[in-house]
Amino acid sequence: MGVQKEDVEKFLNGNPAFAKQYFAKKMSPASISKASGLPEKQIDFSQLQELSQVEESQIMYDLIKDMQESINVEKVVFKILKRISMLIHADRCSLFMYRQRNGIGELATRLFNVSATAELDDCVVPPDSEIVYPLDMGIVGHVAQTKKTVNVKDVRENQFFSSFVDDLTEYQTRNILATPILNGKDMVAVIMALNKTTGPHFTADDEDLFLKYLKIATLNLKIYHLIYLHSCETRKGQLLLWSANKVFEELTDIERQFHKALYTVRAYLNCDRYSVGLLDMTKEKEFFDIWPVLMGEQPPYSGPVTPDGRICNIMNAAADETFAFQTEPLDNSGWTIKNVLSLPIVNKKEEIVGVATFYNRKDGKPFDEQDEQLMEALTQFLGWSVLNTDTYDKMNKLENRKEIAQDMVLYHVKCRDDEIQNILNTRELYGCEPAQCEEDELLGILKKDLPPLIKKFEIYEFRFSDFNCTEMELVRCGIQMYYEVGVVKKFQVPQEVLVRFMYSVSKGYRRITYHNWRHGFNVGQTMFTLLTVSFNMHYFNLLLE
Repeated sequence: MGVQKEDVEKFLNGNPAFAKQYFAKKMSPASISKASGLPEKQIDFSQLQELSQVEESQIMYDLIKDMQESINVEKVVFKILKRISMLIHADRCSLFMYRQRNGIGELATRLFNVSATAELDDCVVPPDSEIVYPLDMGIVGHVAQTKKTVNVKDVRENQFFSSFVDDLTEYQTRNILATPILNGKDMVAVIMALNKTTGPHFTADDEDLFLKYLKIATLNLKIYHLIYLHSCETRKGQLLLWSANKVFEELTDIERQFHKALYTVRAYLNCDRYSVGLLDMTKEKEFFDIWPVLMGEQPPYSGPVTPDGRICNIMNAAADETFAFQTEPLDNSGWTIKNVLSLPIVNKKEEIVGVATFYNRKDGKPFDEQDEQLMEALTQFLGWSVLNTDTYDKMNKLENRKEIAQDMVLYHVKCRDDEIQNILNTRELYGCEPAQCEEDELLGILKKDLPPLIKKFEIYEFRFSDFNCTEMELVRCGIQMYYEVGVVKKFQVPQEVLVRFMYSVSKGYRRITYHNWRHGFNVGQTMFTLLTVSFNMHYFNLLLE
């Protein structure tokens, strides 16, 4: 029985001094010259270890420099994965970014098939070529769910392995080393190494080296994640601030209100285009769309309307039956719908008043959880702002109703030209209307007719009774009371104005049993008597002076 490789490794690990002495003896300049093809004089074996450390330091310096100069997550992580592939002898490495859509987590390829000799442009996955893993599929999904590192020595013996990507890329996976990247408790990404090239599987040392190098990748991905979250919160703040500014500028029409708000915050929406479908409350509950661009002869979009109030996030619109109408570009610019985020607009009564739909995230990627939260905040704010428009509309309607009611009341209580002749009979005396007569002429008519009523009906007495008076006589008595207290002379009240006023007051009372014109006159007569037959008249005269 021969000596096994594992036995040699165990012996050397347990005797580091012997291992150092042995390799110092065997690794001579001659053997290195023979292996490298360089002249023996150019070989300085004593500097090999120092050179290795310098090389490693330079690699770390370049990574930190890239992180400092620009947060290009793909570039930095690519260099790390490339180095890892070489150090642990992995055939290839991949980066899967975590995101959520419709409240469901998933992993999407960002860097794929990174080998020791790979180029960045060949490994960066475009948004339209992503491979998406649900969290309940494959070892990668299992790592994201458990948030633990796994070292699978044989994928055929692992229950979580899925051959989906192997079938897609015509590749055979034998063993996997994968670890999650976390920001606190939040999942950020999963990094995976495939197929040990110099052995049957990845060893514990490979795993240790893999995790050490990924500390730099973890730092970079955390910075990227935090910057992205900060950017989303900043956009949300600006979006709500500017939409609030425009919402309260426009209260007359909900369509104009939404249009102003969305047009103002379009730079923060992170999408190519948007449409708003409002619920027409005057008809059956159906949604109609207002497209921001001319769609030519194409039928209007009748896409996801979420009538049950759910968020609808479609990653690949072309594969969805809702967008079967999209057989060609929708306008002359060649624009097509790639991904869609649709949300209901709900008012404070939790009633759906419309649907907001956003098309094509600007960076080409599908809308994620942060986009959903941002758009949901906007649509909730717009839904609540509907109350302002509704309240304003109701106030206008009430104001109009009040004005109409006032006009109707004034029409019925106004003293007409033929009615004023019952008191100022200018047509009979002068053949003209009161407005065409002089004040002295009108005063003469009133002096001739009014004074006898004072004595006849005992206006100055508390025992006054209106039983023997007609309603027209009570109007005349009311006019006379204004003359008796001197306000007509003091304020230069025109005779015609006074007569029309008293006549209109009498007509304003309803024809009911108690609170009628007679009751109103009795109250007024009582106050008149209190004022004129006591010392109160002295103070009243002081007020008139």
